[in-house]
Parts: sequence; structure tokens; C-alpha cells
Amino acid sequence: MVSQNGSGELTIGDSHEYGLVRYPFDKQFINDLIIAYLHTFARFKDWKLLQSLHGIYPKMTNGETELIIERAQGVAVTNGPGRNGMTM
Repeated sequence: MVSQNGSGELTIGDSHEYGLVRYPFDKQFINDLIIAYLHTFARFKDWKLLQSLHGIYPKMTNGETELIIERAQGVAVTNGPGRNGMTM
């Protein structure tokens, strides 16, 4: 995927890894694979990568789609991890 904002900046992505181990740093060889593939069909004036984002998204492992914790009577914290990163 490549998306462009109003300033002409490009967001390029993305890859996915699944599993219980969460390594919080980018794996440069994966970024290199994405850029190499992009070179096969895209033409940009400048290929310099300015920033790199590594997102880690929580996933419910019990089959539920949301997490609801009642903190006090009538007060609940609700989180619905949707796994929407660059796509959104």
C-alpha cells in the first residue's frame, strides 16, 4: 500500500507478523523487501525513508472481540482492539 497526504508525503506499508513474542523494533530486511517490491512498479523523485513505524496491536486470545473492565459501579472501561493501523 502507498497513500499520499495533502503535502505530497507518502506512507508505505505494510507487513504483518503474528505470534506471542513482541519484538518492539523494525526488522530492516522486511522494510527492504517492501521498498524493493515498490521499486518494481512505482517511480518517485526521492526514495529516502524519513520515518519508520512499528505498530504492535493487542489481540484477544479468548475469542472475545472487546475488553470490558468494570472499575466502579456504573463505570466501565471498554476497548475494542480492531487491528487497524496504516489501513485506517
